[in-house]
Amino acid sequence: EDENTSVRVAAINALSSLGVKDEDAILEIVKRLEDVYPNVREAAINALSSLGVKDEDAILEIVKRLEDVDPDVREAAINALSSLGVKDGDAILEIVKRLEDGDSDAREAAINALSSLGVKDEDAILEIVKRLEDEDWHVRKAAYLALEELYLGRGNA
Repeated sequence: EDENTSVRVAAINALSSLGVKDEDAILEIVKRLEDVYPNVREAAINALSSLGVKDEDAILEIVKRLEDVDPDVREAAINALSSLGVKDGDAILEIVKRLEDGDSDAREAAINALSSLGVKDEDAILEIVKRLEDEDWHVRKAAYLALEELYLGRGNA
């Protein structure tokens, strides 16, 4: 609860690095998902992911961050849900929405998450196919690799 952003981020990172998973610590990290500063929200998401927190309330809060105003926070949320193996229908729908994100890194992360999670939903696949025409070559490449992985089972290169 320190007034300094850097101290809050350091505290979150310390809890994560130390592997602290007690309920009070997790609740404090989840509270930081609402912090006014995006770097604190991003650190909280990354900590929950690295700690492997799959608590339903924590996951719901991470899903909410997919709509964050900050693109780095949105990208962190996508990566966290993928890393945690979250395949809940609502979470997947929100990740699919990020394929239309204004930030190319978020679009690329969404494609990679859907591929990693093995999502073969027709609507998700159609949205990935649309990204084959994306303005950013990283996104186009991710789309090709995701489709290859999802349909041919080949690893990403």
